[in-house]
Amino acid sequence: MKKRVSVFCAALALALASTGAAAETAFGEETFVARLGGYFSEFDTNVKLSGPNGGDSINLEDALGLDSGQTVFRGSLAWRFAPRHRIELEYVDFRRDATGTSTRSFTVDTENGTYLFDVGATLETSGP
Repeated sequence: MKKRVSVFCAALALALASTGAAAETAFGEETFVARLGGYFSEFDTNVKLSGPNGGDSINLEDALGLDSGQTVFRGSLAWRFAPRHRIELEYVDFRRDATGTSTRSFTVDTENGTYLFDVGATLETSGP
């Protein structure tokens, strides 16, 4: 929780510090803009593992121990090269990697057959 509060305070300080410089130029007409910030996100990820004959649903936060809350960094750059044209570059990281042990059994029915995952199966997820 202390980390979330410090990220929020840093983002607030940057926003307040940048308001004085932006007063000379109308909003949206700046030549170059750099923004840093962050926010808090909450996840509740349910996945349906199914095929032609059905399947089961699992909750990834429960099954893999993924964090349901995450502090996310966000950064962006914008360059206005003409009155109605600009290029923007933005970075946001929502990566949530985890490996866990299944607490219940479930099946996945595919074209190649039905796969049964027993209790204790090792499950893994990774971001892009």
